[in-house]
Amino acid sequence: MVKTRETVVVPAPYKKQRITSIDALRAVTLLGIAVVHSHNGFGMDYDAVAGPVDGWVSAFIKFFLINKCNSIFGMLFGVSFYLILRNPANTSAKFAWRCLLLIVIGLINKIFYTFDALMWYGMCGIVLSMMRRWKASVILTGAVVLIIFSAMVKHMGHSFGAYFFGDELGTRYGPDKTLLDVITYRHAVRDYLQLALGVETLAKFMIGFGIAKMGIIENIERYANRRTLVVAWIIFAVSFVLVVLASNVFTTKLNNYVGSLTYAITVLYCYYRFSHLRKVLQLLEPYGKCGLTNYSVQGITGVFVMGSFGLGLWRYDLMAVLVVSLVIYVLQAVFCYWWLKRYKYGPLEYLWRVGTERKLFALRRE
Repeated sequence: MVKTRETVVVPAPYKKQRITSIDALRAVTLLGIAVVHSHNGFGMDYDAVAGPVDGWVSAFIKFFLINKCNSIFGMLFGVSFYLILRNPANTSAKFAWRCLLLIVIGLINKIFYTFDALMWYGMCGIVLSMMRRWKASVILTGAVVLIIFSAMVKHMGHSFGAYFFGDELGTRYGPDKTLLDVITYRHAVRDYLQLALGVETLAKFMIGFGIAKMGIIENIERYANRRTLVVAWIIFAVSFVLVVLASNVFTTKLNNYVGSLTYAITVLYCYYRFSHLRKVLQLLEPYGKCGLTNYSVQGITGVFVMGSFGLGLWRYDLMAVLVVSLVIYVLQAVFCYWWLKRYKYGPLEYLWRVGTERKLFALRRE
């Protein structure tokens, strides 16, 4: 600490560090997202529940995965953005440019898949950079306020976007739709804006950013302990009881966010406390390191797998769709393992880095 006319805190020297457990958590989260997207047919309106097994699986996905996996993914983006912004070399202007490129990637993905989140992730990232100097407590409090506000708007019968643009969405996907119909979807621009106005996306970023700013991420092994795990699951169980006793948008959102954090803590606890599970999760680390690439491929591939212009899996039951999604996930994991043995960055991660720095880097490992 250096004293002049006023006390100035000199931060510790920045040290670049890859937290591999976060990569493993990101990979597991993307598996959950693939399952959730498969459940809703990647946006295609169809009834995939064809029998009792499908019914039980569908109920499990609805109660335990929907609105939880995407929340973890959003929080992890907040964590990643903190790890980027803590580097003094990454100015706010440079970070904003990085987020603009993410918006472009998201817009390209949305040519095929409406529910790709990267466009508004980039938008929220720009807003998040303005909170760079804020205290963690202020950021987390702001996140809670946004969640409550979003719940109040939904309680009135609207999503936040629909509050401004209306509830009706055009039918972009269907058995009779061609690839050209999907690409030239006439409601696309309005739908993109409707989805982009979800304030909860920003709240998720702020939760991850705030948690990271508290120093928890750099000491994640110490915090992912048995006591934290037990407390998280107890609170999660209580939130389920609240949903059963008084099911409304507020209790549901509480359950979703508590569940998201509980799942994340569980995966991290298994990573650090059980050597045999850690070996399995380490196999998924390359998938997590290529998270941007894999997330983009998931959505676009899902549309082609489900659509009539592709494999047409909308004709089959839920279990068949989930099996195909799992096969695609495994193929992606094998590819990522092979790719990162030879190259330093994932394909889309490399292009994003080149665009951010506006210069070429060596991609191949020596």
